[in-house]
Amino acid sequence: MSRLLPFFKRIMKNNLRSKNHELALNQCRSKNTTTFNSCLKKMEPICASTTHRVIKTIRISMELADIFMKLWPNLKIVHLIRDPRAVTRSRLRSSEFSMARYVFTHSQDLCSRMYEDVIQHMKLQKLYHNRLKLVIYEALTERPMNGARDIYKFLNMTMTKQVVQWIYQTTHANKKANSEYFGTSRNNATELVSSWRIKMDLLKVQVIDYFCKDLYTLVGFIPMNSTEQLRLLSVPSRRKSSIDGFV
Repeated sequence: MSRLLPFFKRIMKNNLRSKNHELALNQCRSKNTTTFNSCLKKMEPICASTTHRVIKTIRISMELADIFMKLWPNLKIVHLIRDPRAVTRSRLRSSEFSMARYVFTHSQDLCSRMYEDVIQHMKLQKLYHNRLKLVIYEALTERPMNGARDIYKFLNMTMTKQVVQWIYQTTHANKKANSEYFGTSRNNATELVSSWRIKMDLLKVQVIDYFCKDLYTLVGFIPMNSTEQLRLLSVPSRRKSSIDGFV
């Protein structure tokens, strides 16, 4: 809670219906375990009364998503995937993912899971019409407003002026913004998308390309054949995919 952007803190406070609700929200900001647990109990009925509840989570398999879809008939899933070369570059910068240094094994594991998830996603789309949407991170970063409108429409949610303003501020953050690994703001998000092409050497990129070729075929990522191709940002690193989604 303490790391929420001011915009979200204001939104939450504006939607609280009483002073007791505001007190519960303040308790959620406490580092005291007892106080925090008390807060959760008080916030639960507030969340239960809302029309939409959104959960952001990472590395949940599409097999598990299938179970969730059966359990909750009104559940919708936005499946976000990112270029595995950018994922690897990002993980190499974080002490949380030391295994990324072993590019061979890391690439095999990462891309096999991503490939299976996309295959499962395509199967689930046929079973659960209009309840899953595939979004490619790079497409969303290049066209954030269009992507947000597409996602909001998919979720039957209203995209307010405040949301539009937050998207712009988040994708054009200044140097002092929260751009750490687990942060939400980025210093010029379009530059971030291509940073792996500047920072990674060709050999590592081609190792990832080799183990991820089946995934590339599905979602449209393009392998790099030379250092010139890798560094020249005007040369695309993905092509349009036939998969249904924001790609």
